[in-house]
Amino acid sequence: MYNMVEAIMQFGASDKLDGDAWCTLVTNVQSARKEGRDLQDVLKNAEKEFKEKTGKALPGKWRSAKSVALRAYNASVSLTDEQGLPVGKSAVEKLLKKDKAPKNIEKLFAEALNTVEAIIVKEPNDVMRKAYVFELRELADRLGV
Repeated sequence: MYNMVEAIMQFGASDKLDGDAWCTLVTNVQSARKEGRDLQDVLKNAEKEFKEKTGKALPGKWRSAKSVALRAYNASVSLTDEQGLPVGKSAVEKLLKKDKAPKNIEKLFAEALNTVEAIIVKEPNDVMRKAYVFELRELADRLGV
């Protein structure tokens, strides 16, 4: 078991330790996941312990890294590669942005359905047109749109 407080201290130490600090944070997150512990609680306890030990405010770089790690954890985005090595923080941020769903997916999907339905209406074959519209409406019902 690694010590999350060590990661916080590394983020506050210097720019030279940023990579090491991220690796320490990733190792701790993976450990928390394996042990089935709530990451939010682990982070909160580590921050409390850091403040008690040092009397200092949390480093800004720590808060940023913690935010990325927590978002990745909650989105089930892996912080390690296939070999189990930590993925860089910037790479994780890119993955999180790529996987981010639009804010109002239901509205976006409804608009797309309306557009597709408008195109289908122009289908010259009446039987096919009705089948397409039926399938679209069934899909919309299943998705609750």
